[in-house]
Amino acid sequence: MMLKINFKLLFYLCFLHNIFIVANLQESFLQANQAYLQGNFALAQDLYKTISDTQEIAGPVVMYNLGNCYFQQKMYLLAINAWLYAYKFGDRATALYSYTNIVVAQTNLAIQATMTYGFNDFVNNLFFREYFLSWQLFFWLLIIGIFVARIKWLIGRKLIWSLIILVQLSMMGLAILCAKVDKLSYAVVQNSATLFAGPADSYHIIGNVQSGHVFKVVSSTADWCLVQERGLHGWLAKKELHIV
Repeated sequence: MMLKINFKLLFYLCFLHNIFIVANLQESFLQANQAYLQGNFALAQDLYKTISDTQEIAGPVVMYNLGNCYFQQKMYLLAINAWLYAYKFGDRATALYSYTNIVVAQTNLAIQATMTYGFNDFVNNLFFREYFLSWQLFFWLLIIGIFVARIKWLIGRKLIWSLIILVQLSMMGLAILCAKVDKLSYAVVQNSATLFAGPADSYHIIGNVQSGHVFKVVSSTADWCLVQERGLHGWLAKKELHIV
């Protein structure tokens, strides 16, 4: 005897289940915000952490708020870990606030700020994380408008189409550049670590780095990461790092 499956009922059950999960997450988020405003940072931390653990990929805003909870409790290293996630995956405002907070946390750890917020990060956050599709839609509507208008003057038409091609190529180049930035990984030193010239502790020692330092990951092996930031360039053991 074959078992008949009521797909319509199954769909509704899954739909209601998803709504229930979303509603619970929203309620937990509101409760966490309220606890933070009331100064109960430990409770807010637990609630934000519950949300981040529930989601397959934690939201940048949740991780930013979680970093704030850690910071208020003087857990500066954990705050940097959380803010770095928000910096990498958040929108322009979230990334900028997270970067600023990381610098403040590093100051509280008595280390010089090691993370740089460069032009690539600014362009990536401004145009391609939030508004890339909008810019592309506007651009193609502009092309269609020009085509429909059927510009009559030859010189002006050549100039306009040259500008269109130039703008489109520029946007494509920026998109490729920022896609590389998006793939970039960051590493936070969790314990005082030794920077080596190669991927083994038998290599020449370049120097020691304090916990809280943030590096860009250039490449990695199974146990080591090649990192760089502000003139420092070398290999760190993965076991000493939190990688985002």
